[in-house]
Amino acid sequence: MVTKFRNVKIFRVAVIMTAIFVSSYSISQEEKSAQMLMRNMIEASGALNYSGLITYEKSGRLKTSKIIHLVQDGINFEKIIHLDGAEGEFSRFRSDTSCEPGHLKTLNIDSRPNISTDSFDLIQKFYSLEIRGQLRVANRKASLLLVSPKDKHRLPYVLAIDNETNLLLMSVILDLSGNPLERFQFIELSVDEDLLSLDFPKVPLKAEKDCKSDDSSIDGVNWSASWVPPGFQLVNFEKNKETGQQLLVYSDGIAVFTVFVESPQVSVSLPVLATRHGASALVTSKIKSFDKEVIVSVVGEVPAGTAKMVSESIVHASKLSKPS
Repeated sequence: MVTKFRNVKIFRVAVIMTAIFVSSYSISQEEKSAQMLMRNMIEASGALNYSGLITYEKSGRLKTSKIIHLVQDGINFEKIIHLDGAEGEFSRFRSDTSCEPGHLKTLNIDSRPNISTDSFDLIQKFYSLEIRGQLRVANRKASLLLVSPKDKHRLPYVLAIDNETNLLLMSVILDLSGNPLERFQFIELSVDEDLLSLDFPKVPLKAEKDCKSDDSSIDGVNWSASWVPPGFQLVNFEKNKETGQQLLVYSDGIAVFTVFVESPQVSVSLPVLATRHGASALVTSKIKSFDKEVIVSVVGEVPAGTAKMVSESIVHASKLSKPS
């Protein structure tokens, strides 16, 4: 009887251990599948020609635009034409060495997350990736990918990725409670063979220029954030010689926020405020520097509390402790 009980106990332990192993293996496979899905999306975004109609929803307002994306010899051309509201269009060339002004890097055109191959490892460190099923977008079957932050300093994303082409069909930025803040979505899409009749525009010289060789603006930027959320890195900096405004751009590979430091003369007429427009928080703070007050503004796709902490951490470079 004792032997029989012992055998039953051993069998139960074996079943439990098998279940744990299978469960862990399943979770591991799901994570790998989610990571591969995002990798494929990143590659497709820079390799395919496509055109379509997109909608962009923010703060209760819906805009419709036409987008054209063409690739030739490693250079990407993109044009966005606004179809409602004020007339206008925006176009740009991009490559690994493209010379693109900082204000264009931070320009929010259509709410698509700016994810690259270089930033993928960083994203995996600070976000969890999970496939949440299938849905239809623009009459195409897509996989739903949930991108969840691992701390309170970032916002969640929901991405719909085309099963056939791996293109991003929809992106929704959520608040920390899961409510949608901004949505980008294709409502019509044509890919590759349907675009053979389109000619690639003439590439301007600046698209093939290496900006790193002649960018000396860092010498004039004398402000820095003494605290940013882990994983956020300084990716761009500028100084307006006319107004004295200094700009610092930080990104964690998917989210971006920009710090604006005004001159003392301009700061006198600016208020302290905190607001949100879609997924972008705007927080301003007054800080003292050499007996003068300056206004610091933080704008970007982060929670308001995070933006406030960053704004209050801005210090003059001369006050930063230098390594011995």
